[in-house]
Amino acid sequence: MTEISSEVPLDLPAQYRIFVTGVLDSGWVDRHWGMTSSPVDPRGELEQTVLVGEVVDQAALMGVFNALCNMGHTVVSVERIDPDTDPHSAVTDEEA
Repeated sequence: MTEISSEVPLDLPAQYRIFVTGVLDSGWVDRHWGMTSSPVDPRGELEQTVLVGEVVDQAALMGVFNALCNMGHTVVSVERIDPDTDPHSAVTDEEA
């Protein structure tokens, strides 16, 4: 019987959806990371932005996190997106 690895490869590109606090300039995000960004409907007092796009590997993902933190944004959530799904359709626990 062949064993299937549930491990996520760390050295391959993957699609991510990243929610952060605050508002990010979409042009800046595209130029620096090649990702799309859009504001999230506020569910509280904090404004949020969602970034969606491909990241080349886990090291680059950590670079995105570090840059966001250095700019004063808090990473709220990160989701690795299945390549067969629409990356812009976010389903939250409240919507499911």
